[in-house]
Amino acid sequence: MDNNAAQFFVGFIMCIGFVVVLAELVVMCIASLFSRKERGMFKDQIEAGAKLLDEKLGQGWEDRLDLEKLDLGDDCNCIVGQLYGNFWKDAPRLFPEGSNVIKASISHGFNTDPVYDPDADDGILHALTLEWKAYIQERRSHVSTN
Repeated sequence: MDNNAAQFFVGFIMCIGFVVVLAELVVMCIASLFSRKERGMFKDQIEAGAKLLDEKLGQGWEDRLDLEKLDLGDDCNCIVGQLYGNFWKDAPRLFPEGSNVIKASISHGFNTDPVYDPDADDGILHALTLEWKAYIQERRSHVSTN
């Protein structure tokens, strides 16, 4: 093998090594994202939202929700929409006058952050919906066993 071929071969092997390391980093990032979702990416926000609904509507609001239709990406079938009628029309009723409704709804798990999610990414809204469903199912089962 001449010198140019050997240099090419060594460079090629180094590129393959770089690609393998890069692929491992991507896999680690994806695994981290999934484990974060499993831990409950929106746990704190959902608990804040549930506490607010307890204060505004009293115990049992979760029984008024149709989990089959629950969709945080749908103004009428989201949490606020099912309980009040329409997210954009009725969300201001939940928060003190003068509140930034978007920020308040994000911090209470009723919406996702438009900075994090500028296109209202269906994946993030779907993840939030799934976490609400799990929370509500757990809450319903806890209430029925007491």
